[in-house]
Amino acid sequence: MFHGSRAPSMNIQRYTERVHRYARCSPACFVAAFAYIIRYLERPVSTSMTRRLTSLNVHRLLITSLLVAAKFLERKCYKNAYYAKIGGVSTEEMNRLERTFLFDLDFRLNITAEMFEEHCLMLQRQTVPCSTRKLRTVLGEITCGCRAI
Repeated sequence: MFHGSRAPSMNIQRYTERVHRYARCSPACFVAAFAYIIRYLERPVSTSMTRRLTSLNVHRLLITSLLVAAKFLERKCYKNAYYAKIGGVSTEEMNRLERTFLFDLDFRLNITAEMFEEHCLMLQRQTVPCSTRKLRTVLGEITCGCRAI
């Protein structure tokens, strides 16, 4: 479902920057989206194959997980059509991706404060340093010392 027929011409770093610029999601949404992707990849599938990130699925997984995180965490959220436009997919495909992603996660979207901090630290190891911020989320106000946000 998440695999494209060919890799997008935009690399994942530029794609992430684009999504960040236009989706205007809180940093907490990006951390949650990352947690959801990990959860998705770790979930067993019915076949003997394991799930992994590839150049054919990473873009769709990112836009889908961010859409789901924004709907779950943010007070206001853009419609699926807007996320589809940002992500370079049709609205119908965005709807299918969201539905599939939610069912694949068994609708388990809650993230504990400890898990949130753990994913912040994981992202920290992969990103350029930035300042420490306090995040207001459904988990309450969290001080995250990671450099991922």
